[in-house]
Amino acid sequence: MITIMLRALCLVLPLGCETALAQLGKVEGYDGYKFGMTVDQAIAVKPIAKQTPCDFVNVITCLEYETTVAAFPATAIIQFTGAPPLLSAVLLTIRSSDEPAGHTCHEIGQEVLSLLLARYGAKPLIRNHAATWASPEGGSVSLLARCDGEDRGTNIVIFKPSGAL
Repeated sequence: MITIMLRALCLVLPLGCETALAQLGKVEGYDGYKFGMTVDQAIAVKPIAKQTPCDFVNVITCLEYETTVAAFPATAIIQFTGAPPLLSAVLLTIRSSDEPAGHTCHEIGQEVLSLLLARYGAKPLIRNHAATWASPEGGSVSLLARCDGEDRGTNIVIFKPSGAL
């Protein structure tokens, strides 16, 4: 799915996909959240975020808040792991069933992918249903497409820390 969307976008991008559109610097977090923050520090970033239990493997707790990604309603999930719990990942979940204008999962994925290509460059690593931009300075950004056909499903943008090369 991501490969098809990436190929389609390469045809319409003014520079094509041979030229990187941006250089990915160190990925340190998202929307004021920084990897390694404590739960209390993260709550201070967005007081509207609610602390919730998480069903993710090895995740101790999460903060969640509603947001918008490329004009689509989304849920931001801030994950904490370890002891003491520290911010370890940020997920932006965009479900086609939550989109009031009736955009399909595929349309949402194409729009989000075009924004990520413009911001992080035109040469992500493509594997299965995901496109990943890894920074040589540390951290990565991924788009995971979980579409059931073209209409329904979920697109997830994931911000994660990692060591520098």
